[in-house]
Amino acid sequence: MKFKVKLESESPIVLPIHYNHILKGFIFSNLIKEEVPFTFSNLFGLKRINNKKIIFQNGCHFYVSTLKEELNKGLKGTILNLGKNAVRISEITPLEEAVKEPPITVKTLSPITVFIREENGKTKYFSPSSEEFYRLIEENINEKAKHFFNRELSFVKVKPSEGSVFKKAVIQYRNRFIVEAWKGIFEIEGEREAIEAALKLGLGYKNSQGFGMVALAQ
Repeated sequence: MKFKVKLESESPIVLPIHYNHILKGFIFSNLIKEEVPFTFSNLFGLKRINNKKIIFQNGCHFYVSTLKEELNKGLKGTILNLGKNAVRISEITPLEEAVKEPPITVKTLSPITVFIREENGKTKYFSPSSEEFYRLIEENINEKAKHFFNRELSFVKVKPSEGSVFKKAVIQYRNRFIVEAWKGIFEIEGEREAIEAALKLGLGYKNSQGFGMVALAQ
């Protein structure tokens, strides 16, 4: 299930530009509170960048996707910490995605990352211009379907949507490592479990760190 979570604050919300780990901690501590698979989006709202900080003037919102049918609503309205900011959850809205027959078109709400570890220990990332990018995503969807839906897929195909322009995102996670990822619009074809895995659990790797969340493109 997807959820839209709105945050409000009496003052601007100020975060480092690379805030994935902060938002993950907020979600896990306040909204999920158990070891279940989930992914989440970037933060959205009226914002500006200043001195390597991202500043949301009038609150912000984000999306969470998980196999759970509900998020913890008990803290709604309570003052919570998002990094060094005092915020309140003003709204948690479940979002139904009416999936028609595949193929479906999805847009990224957080960028997709796929990679391999090379023998020398280095990480090799792939871009949407590489066939390996799509092969690894398809393998990952199949692994999610097997693990969470007990279903090995006979077919799943991911490809770029016609005319999609891809934007690279370079994320520094916890000041420890760099993640290369991509935003764009993609088409997914396959069985119902393939679509469900993509929409609920995300595309690619590091989903619970805020990568690969997608939603149906309008």
